[in-house]
Amino acid sequence: NDSKVQACNPNQSTISWPTQHQISFAVNIDVSDQICIDKMLGRRKCKVCNESFNVADVNTIDGFVMPPKLPLPHPCQKCDMELDWEKRLDDTQDIMKRRLEEFHNKSSPVAQFFEDRGKLAIFRPYRGL
Repeated sequence: NDSKVQACNPNQSTISWPTQHQISFAVNIDVSDQICIDKMLGRRKCKVCNESFNVADVNTIDGFVMPPKLPLPHPCQKCDMELDWEKRLDDTQDIMKRRLEEFHNKSSPVAQFFEDRGKLAIFRPYRGL
């Protein structure tokens, strides 16, 4: 549908979506690439209990404090962190950098569109999400 394609075009000055479906503002979650990489590299999934955890402990000088997400009580009584927790095969530093580069390439024009209109909120989750 041409009207939907036009509505998604950030170079277009007017949006053709019905008023009730127009986006009022956008939120940019502002976290450094290195913090994103650290947290993504810390992802683990337990093959015994099927729970997801994160072993990365982020604590930066500029105020980001994101502790690991570990089972409670810790250590877990059902599984062994060393034997049962698996890391995704595609969670490597190089792949994370490529994913973030693609994210920035695709999201920057959208963020710029909303920023140009004064409708972009910046959120820095110093204590995580």
